Amino acid sequence: MTAATQYLKRLIAQAADSPEVVAAYVGGALARAERDPFGELDLYLVALDGLSPDLLAWLAPLGETALALPSPDGCRVVTPDGLAINITVADHAEAIHVEGLRVVFNRGDGEPSAPVPRLPDPAAEAARFWDGLFRVGAAIGRGWRFTAHGELERCRAQLVDLYRLALAPGEPGTGWQGADTLPGGERILEGLREWLVCPLDSRAQWRMAQRLASSYESLMLPLIERLGLPYPMAMRNLAFRRLDDIRPDRRPDEETAVPPQEPEVTRAPAGPARFKAKGRIARPRE
Repeated sequence: MTAATQYLKRLIAQAADSPEVVAAYVGGALARAERDPFGELDLYLVALDGLSPDLLAWLAPLGETALALPSPDGCRVVTPDGLAINITVADHAEAIHVEGLRVVFNRGDGEPSAPVPRLPDPAAEAARFWDGLFRVGAAIGRGWRFTAHGELERCRAQLVDLYRLALAPGEPGTGWQGADTLPGGERILEGLREWLVCPLDSRAQWRMAQRLASSYESLMLPLIERLGLPYPMAMRNLAFRRLDDIRPDRRPDEETAVPPQEPEVTRAPAGPARFKAKGRIARPRE
């Protein structure tokens, strides 16, 4: 029996012996008996008296951990030999919206309910995106490259989320999470490869903002029109206007072009003297 298994057994036993914990459920790859060496265990505890504020103290007697990190609704524990356990505490079973959980014990009433899909508000998402690009333009204009980098990262994530929504509207998760299981996901996401890393060069950031804007609108605008929702056109126009105000002197596609090389000219110094330079005689002008 490994140290991780012993820790887990002690954790389950302590939950079962605690009168405030009325139910425990497990999920995740390890709970599904998947042979995944990188899998994690999700443990859901129903504690009527609210165990979460004292959760780390409650875990302390179980032994040493490599990590015990609190979260808003529980904590994440990693044992010294690498077992990761994500603990969530709820005050009633109906507050747990996760499918496929296994019951460890249940002394109370109720079972975890099926997850309710959270449908995004496309109009609000579009407004957030254009506001983000508006801030990108301000950051680039001020020369704040790291601020622009962060705002571009958020805009890029929104674009990827929109691709995910178009590919699998009912799938949970946002951004890249879960994209590995999407049919044809690799082919679709290949087109986003150039946005995996946001640049720090101001000219490259400007180009990226323009490409993100055109790609986002080509996907979002038809969706908004189909749903009959208001589109934040005024904010969109402001974002484009700001990007146009900070447009580099050269066209973006000319930046990477190699400038023509002018022939090297050896100029003679002033005065009547003659000298030899690189095998040629440079004569002063009469």
